[in-house]
Amino acid sequence: RPSVRTVPPRNDVAPTLVEEAKGELKDRVRFRGFAYEETRPDEGTYVLKADEAIGFREDGNQVFRLKDADLESTNTRKERVTLTAPRAEFSQTSRKIRVEGGVRIQGEGISLTGAAFRYLPDTRSFVSEGPVSAFAAGLTGRARSGRLESEAGVVHLEGEVRVRGRDDTNSALSLTAPRAQLSREGRLDADGGVVLKTDEALLRARSVTRTREAEGDHARADGDVELLVTATRPARGAEPGDGSPMRAEGDALDLVRNASGQPQNLDLSRAEPVARVDVLPTGSVPARRVLGPRFLATFAEGRLSEVLAPGGADSLEGSRLPVPVKPKSLGSGSASAAGSSTSTASRQLVAGSARLQFLEDGRSLDLAVFEGGVRLRDGESRTLLASRGTVRGREDSAVFEGTEAEAARFEDPKASIRARVLTYQRKLDQLDASGDVKAVFRDGSGRTLPGGKSGEPFNSNSATLRFMGPEKKAILTGNVKVWQNDSVLRCATLTLDDAAKELHAEGEVQASLRRRKNGPNGKPTGIIETITASGNSLTHQETRKVIRVEGKAVLLSGPWKLNADIADIKLGPEDSVQYAESRGNVVLEDQTTRRRGEGQKAIWRPEQDLVTLDGTPATAFDGIGNRVTGAQLRFKQGQSRIDVESSTETGIEVIARPPGKT
Repeated sequence: RPSVRTVPPRNDVAPTLVEEAKGELKDRVRFRGFAYEETRPDEGTYVLKADEAIGFREDGNQVFRLKDADLESTNTRKERVTLTAPRAEFSQTSRKIRVEGGVRIQGEGISLTGAAFRYLPDTRSFVSEGPVSAFAAGLTGRARSGRLESEAGVVHLEGEVRVRGRDDTNSALSLTAPRAQLSREGRLDADGGVVLKTDEALLRARSVTRTREAEGDHARADGDVELLVTATRPARGAEPGDGSPMRAEGDALDLVRNASGQPQNLDLSRAEPVARVDVLPTGSVPARRVLGPRFLATFAEGRLSEVLAPGGADSLEGSRLPVPVKPKSLGSGSASAAGSSTSTASRQLVAGSARLQFLEDGRSLDLAVFEGGVRLRDGESRTLLASRGTVRGREDSAVFEGTEAEAARFEDPKASIRARVLTYQRKLDQLDASGDVKAVFRDGSGRTLPGGKSGEPFNSNSATLRFMGPEKKAILTGNVKVWQNDSVLRCATLTLDDAAKELHAEGEVQASLRRRKNGPNGKPTGIIETITASGNSLTHQETRKVIRVEGKAVLLSGPWKLNADIADIKLGPEDSVQYAESRGNVVLEDQTTRRRGEGQKAIWRPEQDLVTLDGTPATAFDGIGNRVTGAQLRFKQGQSRIDVESSTETGIEVIARPPGKT
């Protein structure tokens, strides 16, 4: 019967286990060279062996206590896991196994070690009862507890997980997390607050998944993602380089690396607040920050090659950038929307979508294309608005395009310009505008139109406009019209030189200049008159207060009309005209008296309404055929008298026709 033993036990059978039991168990059967094998069609086979064993019944179960046990579990796919342990306990009824005393489990590229484990045959799982160490795909992990799913080939680690080693790209890897999983396929999953370090990068996230690819690997991170790329490894055979120092923040990140461990593709996204990518400053390359809901980046030879922002972008550039205050929209374009109120960014660009291409160094911008609601802020006061913008890094230039409904716009404290196309070259500080250009030069620009007043807005329309900052010069071409108050100038080409305080117009010039009329005593009369000047060119020298019209020059003021090769207008205080001098083939007309004079030089003094005409000789005609010649003729407005003077070379000649004679 079970409680009756007829033969005393032999001490050489399971002596170690019997000694360890110390009367704790009343053994029923002893083994040397224990073996148990079980095969199930839907589960596979497992074989349990031991050097010694004692068997007993406990709570109705047949239990075996084992020494130096080995377990081999083979699934239906012929994948095998082996276990070795100094001590084990096997329940034949439940088929569960507990091992202890320094256990090692391995198979199919996975190994797990710990003080004690339980084997659950239904799930083919090994569950630890304390701290464990795991090895899979070249990575070593440690944790407070662990579990191996032999069927799936996955090790689950929990509690202060530490994973270290080198991955398939030979890149050093270090991970800390509350929970992690290692698989024989090289997959790594971690969650609960993960910190992942490699030779080139630092990644923080709520969860991280890394899988092997055909060439390289693929990592995905979710939840408060922060990626810092400190350097990138060069291509095989290439010299080491600094790579592309950059930092990224978002809610979700996908990173694909090649077989050399170099990044190839990066997908970063976050909606509220928007995601962020920082390219750190190196050498002469300034810091650059881009904010947006999603970024797609590609790399070449491990260096940043292209960044796409399909959902909008807010790009900042400068020697120092502020810490962002998590903006919730992209539309404002203000400093507070992209950082602190004390932003030191030298350039900010906002757009509905963006594509940025970088040079081979991975840091310097080559080409950037922005679409939809483009806004560029350069410095504290210069702004460009457009529907589309293209920035070229090599030339440090930008081209902004408007539409038929909405022109591109440039604004700064001194000027406002609207056009179909605006081209800005930052190094040259030069702005080119084309296509129905409308500009306003405000108070402080230093330029005035002849007859205008300094400090008043200076307006222009033209086909093109070029503004050169260092030279303080602007050039307008194509059906140019400029005006300041009531003074208007039209021409084909206009050059405004603020440094020289000079205005020069060419090509069918027409100018309408408002002036204050003074009396004979030089005091203002309060009367405003208009002088109209036309010719092939017009030059206004503000410092000399002289307006010169050349090439078929024509001056009109009241009844006076002066035609000449060259005409100079001398301006006085309070927008008054001191005198006007015409030279070369001069023709004078007084349209009220129908008198006309011809000579080589004419001087008009508006205060006396007097014109002096010189020539060799000078000739005057009236409407009925009378003619007077002399060295100098003086015409007084509204009077029928002409004063004539002779010289030693030129006498006086009068031809008078009696009334009624022809």
